Amino acid sequence: MVTKRVENNTYFILLTILLLLSCGRSNQGLIMQNSKRIIDCNIDDAIKQTVLSSVCDSIRVVPLEDKHLIGFIDIIHIDDSGIYLTSNDILYAFDWKGKERFCVDRRGRASFDYLDIEDFMVSEKYLVIVDSESKKVLLFDKSDGQFIKTVNLDFYPERIAFVDESTLIVSCGGVEGPMLVTFDIDNEVVIDRFLHFEKLFSAPMLQTFTSMEGNPLYKIPFYNDYYTVTKDNGLEKTLSFDFKEKNFNVKGLKNINYLGVNMLVDSKGSADIRNMYNANSMFAIRFKCLSISEDAQYLMLVDTLTNNKYLFDSESYKDDVLFYDHVILPLFYDCYQDFFVSVLYPDLWTETFNSLPEKSRMNTN
Repeated sequence: MVTKRVENNTYFILLTILLLLSCGRSNQGLIMQNSKRIIDCNIDDAIKQTVLSSVCDSIRVVPLEDKHLIGFIDIIHIDDSGIYLTSNDILYAFDWKGKERFCVDRRGRASFDYLDIEDFMVSEKYLVIVDSESKKVLLFDKSDGQFIKTVNLDFYPERIAFVDESTLIVSCGGVEGPMLVTFDIDNEVVIDRFLHFEKLFSAPMLQTFTSMEGNPLYKIPFYNDYYTVTKDNGLEKTLSFDFKEKNFNVKGLKNINYLGVNMLVDSKGSADIRNMYNANSMFAIRFKCLSISEDAQYLMLVDTLTNNKYLFDSESYKDDVLFYDHVILPLFYDCYQDFFVSVLYPDLWTETFNSLPEKSRMNTN
């Protein structure tokens, strides 16, 4: 048990794992419709919360060994083998004790280098780094970080996910317009190209892939619908989050000119999911809803077995567990088994570990 104040250190990173309460669940609240799961996210029915300990069962802290002055965390992925993250265009790999295993730093213009890391993904064998500007992906051995090969592309890759060990799904841009591409990384060939966006989405926000039950999911801009990506069948609508009257309607779009670029914006201020993660029967949904507040961030935790919904907003949130920034909600970067994972910066903490309630004491063993 740590009882002293943590000294300010921007580069000291902690990985926290939040195990959400699952007490008193019954088999209700999950609606099946045409093989599609509809998750009730009615904001009016949600239980308003101001402290994370009200829904958090425990927190495990993994201090990460910092040999290279890690800065802001861009992307994080975790699996049985450990913790993988990028910071300042360097990819770091840690074991579950926080010890650094290796790092990948190949910034440059050679064929085996990258200009920046737009995205990366972890599979059973590979670490795949996306270099969008150079129109290529680089494969590294997951066990030791050794370079394997570079795969050059005829499109600009932005976000990626694995459909299976040899197949990537890529959200990309290029002369053909924004689309999704399935790509065989072993044989270095395009399998299929689909979902060409209409002009409606000519300048879509980047949509990061997420996963559920081992399958990659993709969200189309504006809509809170998630599609399962398959190797053979393309996209199949699998999951929808129903915000009732706060749902997006295409009639609410209006055209604006921003720095000479025509863009569509949602004038209705509908609920718009920015990140979604699933662990067991609990969903964590981070969203904006401009019709309620132009500034607030919202985090909704939905238990699909009881249909209980817990809502946090950054305007009233006071964290009694982590003493993280009292304005910004805790961000769930990824999920693993029954845990949600986030990265925290100790220099933002304002209290000592010793002042934490007994229920939420941190275990650093």
